[in-house]
Amino acid sequence: SSYIASLDPQPLVRQPQQLPPVQKTFRPNKMSLQEALLQRRKDFLKHCEARMAALHKAKEARILRSSKQAAWLEEVACQSPRSRRMAEPSFTPVPVVRVFNHRDMVMATREKYNELPEIQNMKQDTKKSGKHRLNRLMAQIYSSRLQRKAVRGKVSLTHHQMVV
Repeated sequence: SSYIASLDPQPLVRQPQQLPPVQKTFRPNKMSLQEALLQRRKDFLKHCEARMAALHKAKEARILRSSKQAAWLEEVACQSPRSRRMAEPSFTPVPVVRVFNHRDMVMATREKYNELPEIQNMKQDTKKSGKHRLNRLMAQIYSSRLQRKAVRGKVSLTHHQMVV
């Protein structure tokens, strides 16, 4: 301990112990996220690149469709009002491959939501309150049956008074 009892007017001053300096370990081969994914999760990168390619393709399809639509609208604008009513689009919408499946997104979001601590606590509280309600109901049934038996004289109520 650092406490020293003494009557000496000049207290003994202890020197703090010198600890050896802590050497920080420097890791010269720090990886970027891209490199780590490339090394460990090549499948993730492939899926990511496929999604990016699909998004790029969808963007090109939207641009193509909008240019075709603009050209068709200019063509229809030059026609008479009667022929405008009968006008049909001369272009077909470009089918776009969906990058994300809506059902899978909803399921993944629902799973993440159900794992939240607030939801877990709410489920536990609901379960506890349900158990409490059932226990109260069983206690009421027991006490009413006991009272009926006591009225008929089959059971001594004083014996069971502590239970109820």
